Amino acid sequence: HARAEEHFLRALELRQAALGNSNSEVSNTIAWLGLIKQVSGNLAEAEDYYLRALEIRASTFGQDHPYTMNSYLSLAVLQFIQGNYQGAREYLETVLDYYHNAFGEDHPATGGIKTILAATLFLLGDHEQGRIIAEESLVTAIRNDLPDFLWMSQFVYSLILNAQGHSEAAILFGKQAVNSLQSMRQGIADMEEGLQRSFIGDKAEVYR
Repeated sequence: HARAEEHFLRALELRQAALGNSNSEVSNTIAWLGLIKQVSGNLAEAEDYYLRALEIRASTFGQDHPYTMNSYLSLAVLQFIQGNYQGAREYLETVLDYYHNAFGEDHPATGGIKTILAATLFLLGDHEQGRIIAEESLVTAIRNDLPDFLWMSQFVYSLILNAQGHSEAAILFGKQAVNSLQSMRQGIADMEEGLQRSFIGDKAEVYR
């Protein structure tokens, strides 16, 4: 991480000197520095970089631009990691509004944001709104036939149903999430053993 950070800091210095601050390449480099800080566990510094990238992108390209939305999404993920679910919710709702307008209700990108937002609402205790969003994301996953997206939607939906006291329905969708994962496992049967272990480890919570 240290070498990568050094490389991007040098790149940032060169690009700022050549292009100025209001440039997509500069904002991209700053965003990469934020990701490096996030991966290395320096979350406060990561947020500073993400906010700098957002400021440049919003002023240069406007609020309704893919680059700006990428910054909002990075900040949403960072807030989620830190347990600031209300902050994550606000960023995710901004991204979702944009995705609705840019891609439409049934686009996989829109559905993916809805799944993350539904999980966030679950953690905030807003189970009814979370259920509505989770149902919408589940419909999108089914319509687009996206197995990796489908199991996440089913899993989040099962958590929310369980929180609302619908235990039988929660068990049903929890089992469907496991079945979706099992179907995906068939597609990775020829993977190297280490990759298979990684695949299962990432999704272990569903099997519990």
